Amino acid sequence: MYQILPWDSDFFGFRVARITLREFSDENAETLLPALRKDGVRLAYWALPSEAFVDLQWLEAKGAKLVDEKITFGRTLDLAVVKTYPDIQAYEGEEAGPELEALAIISGTYSRFKVDPLIPREKFETLFKIWIRNSVRKSIAKEVLVAVSDQKIKGMISVGEKSGQGNIGLVSVNPEFHGQGIGTALVRSALQWFADQGYTRATVVTQAGNEGGCRLYTSCGFKILKKEKFFHLWL
Repeated sequence: MYQILPWDSDFFGFRVARITLREFSDENAETLLPALRKDGVRLAYWALPSEAFVDLQWLEAKGAKLVDEKITFGRTLDLAVVKTYPDIQAYEGEEAGPELEALAIISGTYSRFKVDPLIPREKFETLFKIWIRNSVRKSIAKEVLVAVSDQKIKGMISVGEKSGQGNIGLVSVNPEFHGQGIGTALVRSALQWFADQGYTRATVVTQAGNEGGCRLYTSCGFKILKKEKFFHLWL
C-alpha cells in the first residue's frame, strides 16, 4: 500500500512514505491509516488520477491536503525542432552559484512543497537548492542550459532522461526579465538538445496552478498526457 522514502525521511527529519494505491475507497483508506501510523509515518504522499473518485471531505478530516494537480506534458521530436538561440548555452560551472540557486527557488513557486503550509519555507528552499546543485553535478540531470547576456544568468532549464525519453526538470526565468521570450527560448533549446541527443520524445511535469508554464509548454508543441491529484497526508 505504501513505500517508505529514505531520502525524504532523512531530509525532513521524520518518516515519509509514498502511498502506492491508485484508487480511493473507504475500505483501503481505513486499512491504510493504521498501517502508516504503526510504521511511524508522519507524512505520506498520495497521487491519484484526476478522474478518480476521491472523498475530499473524508481525506481532509483525516489530515490530508490537496497540494497539487500535477500535469504531465509530452511531445514528439524531430531533428529540426527549433532555431538556434545564441544566448542559450550549457552552464559551465562545476557548482551552482547564487544566481542558479535563486532561479531554482523561483522554479518551485507552485510546487507542493511550497504550497503545503506545514512544510517550512526553509525546507522548501533547501530542497530546490539541492535539486539545482545535483543537476549541475549531473547526478540527476544531463545538462543545465542557461540564458546569459551581459554576464548575467536570466533563466535556466535542466534537461535529463526519464523512461528513455528526454525530460525537462527545473525551468525558471528571473522575474526582472519576464516578457522577453526567455522561457520560450529555453524550452525550445531544450527540445533541440533532446533531438541532438537522439531522443524522439520529450516530457515535462508542472502544476495546474502554474498557468503561465502550462501556456508555455502548449505553445512549444506539448500535449497533456495525464493529470493527477496530489495529496499530502499528515499523521
